[in-house]
Amino acid sequence: MFVCSEVVDNPLELLTDRGWVVEFTATGGALPLPLVRRYPHLPAPFARLLGEIENCHNQRDDAWIFGASFFAREDPAGFRWNECELMSLEAVEGDLAAESRVREYWDRHLPFMMAVHSGYDYLAVQTSCVSPLGAVVHGRSPEFEDSNIVAPSFDEFLERLREAALVAHPPYPFSIFL
Repeated sequence: MFVCSEVVDNPLELLTDRGWVVEFTATGGALPLPLVRRYPHLPAPFARLLGEIENCHNQRDDAWIFGASFFAREDPAGFRWNECELMSLEAVEGDLAAESRVREYWDRHLPFMMAVHSGYDYLAVQTSCVSPLGAVVHGRSPEFEDSNIVAPSFDEFLERLREAALVAHPPYPFSIFL
């Protein structure tokens, strides 16, 4: 099972206290190869944690942390991990410059947490050295690519998630997901 750094208790265990379903893979899986190929510079703690998640969602099943099995889904009719990118591409279809900007953004940001109860909100890890590698950003519809940094590193994000999970009224944007 995933063990956070010495400084950060496992925030996923705290999510269960908030009614989340958190299940880890029995084998301690890895992220799917196509995902790793697209995002070769993932922070190790991030890849390890998501590779070990089998199922992680809130009680209403309208907020999720994506795990390896979610990233491996191939059903085009179902909700996919890159749904925000696909919606953005559909919105700018035919505008080659805009399509390029959308793809460039999503090539540098891997979404890993999504909430759909009040629109589409996501958290993504930055995967490019052009932007702070491992920083976590929050974005939402309709301008998915207009995002803001919520933590400068994945470890810092885990610490902030842990703190947010411990309070009755988490700060924005954690309040969306918790």
